[in-house]
Amino acid sequence: MAWLKAAFLFLGVMLVAATWPAAALTISPTRIEIDAQSMKPFRLEITGTASATRYVELSLLRRTAGDGNVIERLSPASADSFMIRPPQVLVSPGVTRYVTVKWTGGTPKSSDSFYLIVEELPISVDPTTLGQSVSILARFSIPVHVNAGHKAQVSFLIDPKGGRYTLVNDGKAYQRLADLRFHAVTRGGTPGTQPHAVPGAMLARAAHVDALLPGGRIEFSGEDLGLAANQSIVAVVLP
Repeated sequence: MAWLKAAFLFLGVMLVAATWPAAALTISPTRIEIDAQSMKPFRLEITGTASATRYVELSLLRRTAGDGNVIERLSPASADSFMIRPPQVLVSPGVTRYVTVKWTGGTPKSSDSFYLIVEELPISVDPTTLGQSVSILARFSIPVHVNAGHKAQVSFLIDPKGGRYTLVNDGKAYQRLADLRFHAVTRGGTPGTQPHAVPGAMLARAAHVDALLPGGRIEFSGEDLGLAANQSIVAVVLP
């Protein structure tokens, strides 16, 4: 499906909801939600799990709702949105480094979303690895959402021709997909059978995004949620 391919190529990573094990690093937390009114900083933990010291750089990309086959668009975050201290760190084997990230962009008129990029750079600081021709680098994208009491307003649309569905967010806040629950039924099944629940995390994995942004929309099929051809979605339950 075109929109799934576009989203995956655009982000370049798959988002998960647990600490990432990687060849060289583990990072925690893997999702950050900020109250813009509190201005409270948060702390990122980066632990070296490889046998060599790694050089890591942090940056931010702003996320906005896309259109057509693109669920969201990315652009560099403005310099006055966040403070990152330090923006580059050396991570030695078995050592945890701490990075402070603070929102400095004031109170947004609607929720603002970003990816905190944690990226290994191809710089060797271990003399025993100098001259090696192969370097495995990691790049992590951590969802960051900034809100100030705004609410999402999600609508669920069913294509009358069948097989296609759309989620639309007309509110002023992001909606985490994992907080949704879809109800599916089997066509031609036993009368009176209750719909079975499909977790919203299935859509998050298929679309490679964790949230539906304000003004955003996601089109998907039952197949994207792992449904069989004779199953269809009849409703979505909001948190």
